[in-house]
Amino acid sequence: TGVLKLFMGPLCINGGWRGGNIFPVIFSGVAVGLGVSLLSGIDPAFSCAVICGALCASIMRKPLTVVMLLVLCFPVKALVFVALAAVIGAEMPIPQWTRENAGADDALQEGNTAADVPQAGDAA
Repeated sequence: TGVLKLFMGPLCINGGWRGGNIFPVIFSGVAVGLGVSLLSGIDPAFSCAVICGALCASIMRKPLTVVMLLVLCFPVKALVFVALAAVIGAEMPIPQWTRENAGADDALQEGNTAADVPQAGDAA
């Protein structure tokens, strides 16, 4: 269920559904974490916390923000491992073709405003 949700989230958002990426990724992390804990015998809360940390950081690219968000959802005793997973997840390379508006980030860094940068789906 969690892996399917990871693939369906961007498909739904690009198809016109409203919403964001963060909470569906947290849901997916919990679902995958529970599956991993059932298969391996690891504590479910620990498994969910670490996997959510890695998945959210791979999306957000801000490990400190991820840790601050997930400390509200998971036990504090897993905080060190969540932080480690968030740092590793944030540093994992993402293929260029998977990034939404990949060229828009570069254009914004060059001093253009958001209104000057073409968005995904705009006519050329």
